This record gives sequence, structure tokens and C-alpha cells, in this order.
Amino acid sequence: MTRVQGDLKIITGTAEAATEVRVRSKVSRPVPGGWLMDMSDRRPVFDGKVDLELLPGACVLVAISGGLPSEAVDLIVPESGTASLEACIRAAEAAGDLERDALDELRAEMARSIDGALGSASAAASSAKAAKSDADRAQSSAEAASRSATSAAGSASAASKSAASAKGDADRAANVASSTSWSGDRLTVNGRTSPPLTGPRGERGARGERGEPGYKGVDGWATTPVETIDLLPIMDAKMFSAGKATLTRCGGAVFLTVTNLKALKDTWGTMIPWDVFPNRLKPSVDVWGTLVSWVVNDSGRLAMHESGAVYVDSLQVGQPYNGSLVWWLPDGAPVPIPKVNEATWDRITGKPDLPTKAYVDGVAAGKADVAHKHTLADVTDAPNLHTSAAVKNTLVSRDGYGRAQFATPTSTGHAATKGYVDEVRALAESRPALFSGAGSPPSTIPGAVVGDYYLDETTMELHKITGV
Repeated sequence: MTRVQGDLKIITGTAEAATEVRVRSKVSRPVPGGWLMDMSDRRPVFDGKVDLELLPGACVLVAISGGLPSEAVDLIVPESGTASLEACIRAAEAAGDLERDALDELRAEMARSIDGALGSASAAASSAKAAKSDADRAQSSAEAASRSATSAAGSASAASKSAASAKGDADRAANVASSTSWSGDRLTVNGRTSPPLTGPRGERGARGERGEPGYKGVDGWATTPVETIDLLPIMDAKMFSAGKATLTRCGGAVFLTVTNLKALKDTWGTMIPWDVFPNRLKPSVDVWGTLVSWVVNDSGRLAMHESGAVYVDSLQVGQPYNGSLVWWLPDGAPVPIPKVNEATWDRITGKPDLPTKAYVDGVAAGKADVAHKHTLADVTDAPNLHTSAAVKNTLVSRDGYGRAQFATPTSTGHAATKGYVDEVRALAESRPALFSGAGSPPSTIPGAVVGDYYLDETTMELHKITGV
């Protein structure tokens, strides 16, 4: 960087009105280690003095006065470390617009050419060394190939003998298999039959323990779904979408079913947090790890983690999945369901009470009739008088001609009477009237009559209309 210093002056002295300067490279060009852009930079000016740190080369200096560019001058900054503003201006005048830039570019091009030549020489030396190594390896490979050919010939001969032996063994095995048969408790192999292989009958074993009762059909637990929970409202909508997601209990079995399930952001994740399932429908801990569904021709699977959360795994984004999980409740159905032939109204407990006729009649007696029978006097807190005259604290009604009277309005919310409207209309139609516009009165003014006035809004002169 070169430090450039100097004064900005006008014909009568120091240019104190200049508050800042903007400086930029005359053209964008390569510089050591990068690229010099022709964008402007701003530097303040105090008492007309310029003090800048600049890269060597051609640049443009613009003086700013009152926030606006005033004058611009070309500079050529030397590589001397420091330079006066005057010397940089004179160097630009002597060198011409682009001479110094051309020299800089030529010097940079020569440096790049030298670097490229050195790189090419180094690459050539490396290639020669690699070629010698490849030749040495090729000679070794030829010797190894000769040895491998001899070994391969021996292996081929051994393989031929092994194949012949294997065929003989296979033929013998096939013959044994085709000649083997059972006749009662006697075995025949290759034409030779064994003696009876059944021994004398043993003693009867001890009776085993009675097993747990199995799940019953229509005579026990009901086989139709008796409880269904829609899981879509509680499913993670930011991760998944589905056409259907339900948890259904049928007797002692629980089914978790999804249709058209799609991953929106990831290929796996928690579809349903476990804490949203009712405790009465959870499987036992020992079956959590075994609940995995696989569906043919569908991507992904539905699985239950050891923690109890339901996961979707290996589901490709946007690809639908249809599947289900099923498990038996540890203690069967959570609530016994009566047999079909015993499900009578009297045997069902917890049913709501039915209203009696006396109750319904009592409630109806306190309600109003459908047909209206009230008079004005029956309405509490309402004026009992109504009239078409302007009488205070009465209800408004119309006279025989459909009219009603009101007091003279005094507020914007009051009803306007005919008398009030007539007064306003008379004021609007009174003369003389005043018209106005830009410029002299036009030859024709709609609505104007002799004696009205016209105001010229440009000169503010008032003209009296004497003819229309």
C-alpha cells in the first residue's frame, strides 16, 4: 500500500467545502493474490487535506461537496510507500489513461507464465519416475503370470477329477433317495428292509396342567368392533399424513390400522406417541418388541418400540403405506360383553333414565303457547301509549295516511322533518350564487343566472355574471 497525501484547493485557497472523497480503481484488474475491483470507497476530508492508503496503479479520485460529486481527477499511484497527491496527478497526465495498467497486466502475465513452466517441469519429472516404476511392475507381472498359468493347469486337472467324483456321489445319493420307502414301521433302503422299528407301548404319562381358557365367539366376547378411536387428530401432522389411522378393539384383540400413510419430511419417525393410547388397550411389555408389520408390495413398516411408541420405518417420502398391528390384551377384553341372546334392555346396567309423561306435561305447562296472545299492556317496562303525533315518551305509530310526526331535529342523530328539509333547500337555492374555477370566467357556467358571481382561483379576482 502507498500513502498519498495532499491538499484540495480552489482558486482562492483551500477547498474547505469538500467533506469527503471517493476513490476507485480506474479499471478492474488482477493484483498479487487476487482481483482489484473498480468499486468506490469513501474517505473523510478535514480542512481540505487528503490522506489515503492506496494500492499501486491507476485510480480515480472524486471530491464530494455538500453530499454531491463535484470534480474527478485521474491518479497513478507509485510503489514507493509514500507519494504526494500532486505527483500522482502528474504521473497520470504523463503516462496516459491506460499505460500503467497495461504494464501491470504484462508483468502479471509473465509471472503466471513462469509459474506454469515450473509446474510443467515438475510434472514431467514425476511422470518419468512413474513410467519407470510401471515398467518394473510389468516385468514382475509377466513372471508371475507364467507361474500362475502352470498352477492353473494343475488346478484344472484337479477340478476335473473332483467333478467326476462329485457326479458319482450325486448319482449314489439319487439312487438311495429313489429306493427309500416306509411300510408301516419298516424302512426299505436299496432293496434291503429293516425289522419292525416300533417298540412295546409305554405307560400312560401324567395329566398336564389345565391351560388358560381361550377367547370365545358369539357365545362369549362379541366378535364385532366395540370400540374405535380415530388417531388422525393426534398424529404428528408435521411428519405424516394418512387417509385413515384407527385403534379398534374387537373382543380381547386390538388392531392398529393405517391406510395411505405418507412421510412428509423424513423416512422414519414417531407416528403416534404412546402416551395418547388408553392404558386399558396397551399390550403387555413382553410383546412390545415383537409387534412389527411387513406388507408385500408396500414400502416401509409399522413397528412398536420397547418404550411403547409407534414408529414408521423405511418409508420413502411420498410413497403410501398400508398395514396394521394386532395384539391380544393380557386379560382379554377390558369389559365383559353380554351374550347376544342375553342382551336385553333390563339386563343392561348404567343406562339413562327415561322421562315420564308427568314430567313432560309439567315442563310443557310452563312454556308459552305457540300462538301470540300478549297485549301491549302485558309488556313490562314499555310505554303503554302510542300516537302519530310528536309526543315525548310514547311509541311511534302511523295515522290513517301512513304518516308520523317528529319534533324539530337538533342533533345529527335526530329524524329530519319536512320543515327542516325545506329550510335547507331554500338556502341552497338562494341567490346570488358563487361559482369558482382556475382562470377567467368561461362563456357558459351550468346553473348560473344573471347576478351570480364567479371567483378566478388563479388571480383571486371576483367577477359578477351579467349575462348567460
